Amino acid sequence: MTTYSIDTDLDLLVNYLQDQLPDLGMECIEDLIDCGIHLEVQRGELVIRQGDSDQSVYLLVSGKMNVVQSENNLGVINTIVAGEIFGEMSALTGKPRTVNIFAKRDSHL
Repeated sequence: MTTYSIDTDLDLLVNYLQDQLPDLGMECIEDLIDCGIHLEVQRGELVIRQGDSDQSVYLLVSGKMNVVQSENNLGVINTIVAGEIFGEMSALTGKPRTVNIFAKRDSHL
């Protein structure tokens, strides 16, 4: 994963946050964005590894992710699309990751 700064994707992020959190002022939205790290991932790249204990939370700004449950060989069990948040369960529970998440195509987080 590499960090990036693309104005178009930041505009999408600002618009998403304004839609989802309409009572939040622009100053708070800018603070949220400043606290985060903007990532660019390539198709096929692993973003979350099942069993890892990190607690990062991601917002998919553009692209698609595949959720794969490898423990039971279930294959792709879900697809994450732009505007969705993922990784929150480990952050909330403190438990290890329960799935693998791969970039289905080039994506920005």
